[in-house]
Amino acid sequence: MYTAQPLDDLKDSGLVYSTDSQPGIYRKGQSGKFYYVDKDGKRIMKKC
Repeated sequence: MYTAQPLDDLKDSGLVYSTDSQPGIYRKGQSGKFYYVDKDGKRIMKKC
């Protein structure tokens, strides 16, 4: 039986673990029609 090692799997994949415990970018709106805002609630207009 394989037992997952989450932290090892993250390191191998190049992904970074994060939580929502600190302010950051988040999404507002409804399904299919949403936009991103910064930690101050200001809409982010620049496309990546």
